Amino acid sequence: MNFFDIISYNRGIGPSKGNNYWKKYTVPHYIYIGVMLALMALGLGLVSLFVCSVYLNASGWAMFLSYLKEPLILALNLLPCLLLVAFFYFATGRAWSAFLLSAIIIYGGTLVNYYKIRIRSEPLLASDLVLAGEAAGIISRYTLEVTGRVILVFATFAFGVLFGALFMKGRLCNRWVRIIGAVLTLAVLVTLIFTLYPSDSVYDAATNDTAEYNLWSDLQIYVSKGFLYPFLHSVKDAIPTPPEGYDENEAKAVLASYTETDIPQEKKVNIIAVMLEAYSDLSEHPEIPVYDSVYAPLHRIMEESLHGHIIANVFGGGTVNTERCFLTGYTTSDEYRSATNSYVYYLRSQGYYAEGFHTGDNWFYNRENVEKNLGMEEYFFLQDYNTDDRSDEFFFSILRELYDRRDKSVPYFNFSVTYQNHGAYSPDSSPEESYLDGSNMSTGSYNILNNYLSGVADTSLRMEEFINSYRESPEPVVIVFFGDHMP
Repeated sequence: MNFFDIISYNRGIGPSKGNNYWKKYTVPHYIYIGVMLALMALGLGLVSLFVCSVYLNASGWAMFLSYLKEPLILALNLLPCLLLVAFFYFATGRAWSAFLLSAIIIYGGTLVNYYKIRIRSEPLLASDLVLAGEAAGIISRYTLEVTGRVILVFATFAFGVLFGALFMKGRLCNRWVRIIGAVLTLAVLVTLIFTLYPSDSVYDAATNDTAEYNLWSDLQIYVSKGFLYPFLHSVKDAIPTPPEGYDENEAKAVLASYTETDIPQEKKVNIIAVMLEAYSDLSEHPEIPVYDSVYAPLHRIMEESLHGHIIANVFGGGTVNTERCFLTGYTTSDEYRSATNSYVYYLRSQGYYAEGFHTGDNWFYNRENVEKNLGMEEYFFLQDYNTDDRSDEFFFSILRELYDRRDKSVPYFNFSVTYQNHGAYSPDSSPEESYLDGSNMSTGSYNILNNYLSGVADTSLRMEEFINSYRESPEPVVIVFFGDHMP
């Protein structure tokens, strides 16, 4: 009965027990409430982690267990739950309402993130909150599958509210305790959201070394750190920061000085743009003894083409930066999580049909979503052809296939990206055929260069074959080749 009195904290117990009867249970009661609310808050965080541990075709169990082995990741995901529950307890004075309101926020974000990953292979970021209307329109086109994880969310939600209402009775009545407690917990939470959670150094340190995930997948990196933590880390990116010296009125004046014009009908030629992975003409560097045959097809193409040098803002990697700067004209790359103005949209406004192909995976650099957000009506990947052939031979055959099956009643734009020649280039062995004079270099250096040049030599031939296949084309077509970065 004493334990029941602590739980119920029944101040209206009646005069038979004495006016001070309830007072002796005050301290034990609030200790009980505090412990139970802490456990419920941790439960919210753990259920959220379990639900959001799944990505793509992974079961999620291994990822969830990895969180329990990473103290920093675990703490950064559970701390907001504890602070949120504490804030709502002080704000409302009731344990059940503190759990209810906290669960609505945490579980709400958890379910949105869960379904967003399943539908679009993208996690929930803070910047998505301003796109609620667009998200609702997207979700309305899908049937949301009720899985075991979703049932777990609703079951624990109902259990927590009922438990709080039945076994955590009593109201925190002291006005000043509630005001001071609410202000302090909210202040701590907001301070952490704008100091600790945006920190890139902390984010880099919070590496999940016990989980298996792909370092090139933004989605899998996000999932490897849980849900609440990476979501709160993204808050800083949701607030645009103008560059140094930016003047809004001056920017408007410059923009107003330009006028959009239509492409004359007779100049709406078909366009095929191909970005070549790590393709660079090393024969321009006399210190690299490359045989003439490697770049001979390229040089024959250049003799009858407009050509020159581009300067990329990346080196040895960062393909996606060059790619997206090419499509937008911007000098810096962004996440492009919603429809963003680009050359692709301009061409579409001129009646063009826009599509493309990449001999890579659709999740890589989140291309399956970004290409559409930049205006592509269709974009194809290896998954669409049920193959793992990343060669340029396969790439150019698909590119020609897409062109031949296009709707010939409208002008056509294609932007595609190769994969062949992607590093790393092995120092241990290389093809028997030699593509450079390696007499004055180490075996390892020769193998690295010969491996790279063997792929480049093949790419050069494929480019020339591709060009030649259009020579008898009855319709004009502009073909653009460029490399994304140096190897």
